[in-house]
Amino acid sequence: MKRVSKNARTATLILLLCIGAPAWCQEESELTYRHSVSLGASVGTQISADGTRTASEGLDYLYRLNRKWEIGVQSDFNYGPKFEGYEGSAIVPVASYEIIDRLPVFFGAGVEHRRHTDETNALVRAGFEYVIFLDEKRRFTFLPGGFVDYIDGEVIVSGVLAIGVAF
Repeated sequence: MKRVSKNARTATLILLLCIGAPAWCQEESELTYRHSVSLGASVGTQISADGTRTASEGLDYLYRLNRKWEIGVQSDFNYGPKFEGYEGSAIVPVASYEIIDRLPVFFGAGVEHRRHTDETNALVRAGFEYVIFLDEKRRFTFLPGGFVDYIDGEVIVSGVLAIGVAF
């Protein structure tokens, strides 16, 4: 498994500290969310730096720590265009911070496995979602979003549409 470059680790740490610092100094106000665990399923498209497009589907598990912070894991399954032929998967532990109401950003580091080459590479992920509540209890959500993965010197941009349920 290849190591994540020192520059990528440093940049991710600085970004997490800049975004997270205000949350550590704020008092808890009225909770926006009433549930502590959420599960999500997504479909999306990925575009690599060379213009190659692939389809993906994903599953997310998040645990709400407080009004602003969540931790969890995202797993993705990648296919050829139009979901033809399984190409690989990724698993990424993430931390999510809600920068403004219903707009969380997330950061994480994990691994990606490519089926055809049997390679496993480290990856760094940064992304966002916009939370649209589908019911009054804020239990069901629709989440359009996107993220950028940095894998072995390659940048991959993804757009996703997800649905979620909170418990």
